This record gives sequence, structure tokens and C-alpha cells, in this order.
Amino acid sequence: MDDCIKDRNSWRLWFENQATFVSGKEKLWYERILWEDVVVPLLIGKQDISTKELGPYLERLRRGEPLAYVSGRTYFYGIPFQVGPGVLIPRPETEELVAWILEDHSGERLSVLDIGSGSGVIPIVLKKKRPDWKVYAMENSLEAIRIAEKNGQLNQVPIEWIHEDLFATEALRQIPKMDLIVSNPPYIRDSERQNMSTSTLNFEPEEALFVRDHDPLLYYREILKVADAMEASCLYLELNEFLTEIYQEWVAEQYGWTALFRSDLQGKTRMLRLQKATA
Repeated sequence: MDDCIKDRNSWRLWFENQATFVSGKEKLWYERILWEDVVVPLLIGKQDISTKELGPYLERLRRGEPLAYVSGRTYFYGIPFQVGPGVLIPRPETEELVAWILEDHSGERLSVLDIGSGSGVIPIVLKKKRPDWKVYAMENSLEAIRIAEKNGQLNQVPIEWIHEDLFATEALRQIPKMDLIVSNPPYIRDSERQNMSTSTLNFEPEEALFVRDHDPLLYYREILKVADAMEASCLYLELNEFLTEIYQEWVAEQYGWTALFRSDLQGKTRMLRLQKATA
């Protein structure tokens, strides 16, 4: 007869005997997240559940799938978000980029566009923290848009979702003028794959991560074109820590914009703000 999970104690005992893929403090973290995001929902309306229902979740973890994908949820800026293999798992550096925007703009009513929204973490947090802003979010992946829309509903914030390709210039002309544009574009060069975790390489969408070595500024150039076309006065970008000199050379050529680079909490140059130069 299969073991049954009835409560937190029975779950914890079973998990400790099964979870050979993690140990120590990490094991405690996995136990809590899986209890909250997987086991509790399965127990709703039931006295117990068979451990057979939980086996597939642990098997996914043993194969190296990220915990956030297996549990289906992560937190960004203290706010819950659904995630899955169709979107990147948000990183702390992106929280710092959002914090910079909120720090710079507190009393204004802005129209904002996030380009390449993925799960929607950037526009949703901005709208949640600045309810008076009109926030748009553009994403090329239909699967990502569906997840982002669910996250908008989960967090009860209205976002104008735009399913469009950044490089579809004709379609972008239909989007209203913006005050501010933000983006965390693909910026990891193919040659840097060897520095990436196996979990990231095997499970997260590579189209949201990588650019060709010969053209690492591909997305940045296009985003700046969009900012110019939409008459945005401010642009915030997440950066590749290994390309600082390339970014510096690039922004030095952008007449009409003033640039400010910012380091993350680890001291790495990871963010850039471009502002329209004043006469």
C-alpha cells in the first residue's frame, strides 16, 4: 500500500527520505517551497494524497529542472509569480533594475513600456508600485505572454500586453508614445555558455538568453531605435557584466543621450540608464 501524505509532518518525513538531490540548508528550502506550492494545493479538499502523486515532481528535480519550474512559482520584489519553462526565472539583478526606476521616478505619471517581458515581472511590479502609471509590456513569445497575463491577474494589476516582435518595426509604430522604456534583453554571448549552469542551459528558453558573439548589441540597438521612435526620454537596460567596455563605446556614439552605468550589489556593472540630453 502506498504511503500517504496527510500533513506537514508526514510530508517532511517522506521528503527527507526521498530528496537525495539536495542536502543541508538547501534541503530545508526545497521542503518548504514544495510543501507550499505543490503539496498544499494537492491536499485541498482531501484528507490525504498518495506519494505516487508527488513522485513526478521529485523526478523532475532529480533531472536538474529548476525548483521554480517544478513548484510553478517564484517571488520577485516580494511578489508571487507563476513561472514555467517558457519564461526565464527572474534574477536579483533585475530587481535592482526595477528598484532604480522606482527610485528615480516617484511623483510622476508616466507611460512605460517593458520590452521582452517574459513572465511579466518588471511591468507588474512597476504597475503595482506606481498604480498611476500606464504600463505596456511587449513580448514575442506567445507562451510567455500567456504566463504574463496570468501573473497580471494573480497580482490584480492591469497591463497592456502586446504580442509583437521587437524587430517588426511597422507594427511598433502602432504603439503609443512612451515616457520611459525598460528592457532585460538577451545579452549572453554564445561563447559564454560554458559559464552557465546545466539547469539554465537545459531548461530555460535560450532565445531569451543568448546573442551571437559577433553582434552582442543587436537587441540594444533596436531598443534604442524604439525609444527614439516613441520619443521616450528615459531608457533603462540590464547588461552583461563582461561587456562593459563595449557598452561604453556604444553609448559614447549615441548623440542626444546621456548615460549612467550602475553596479549591482556584487559590484558588477549590470545596469544602464540613458536619458535624453537637455539643451
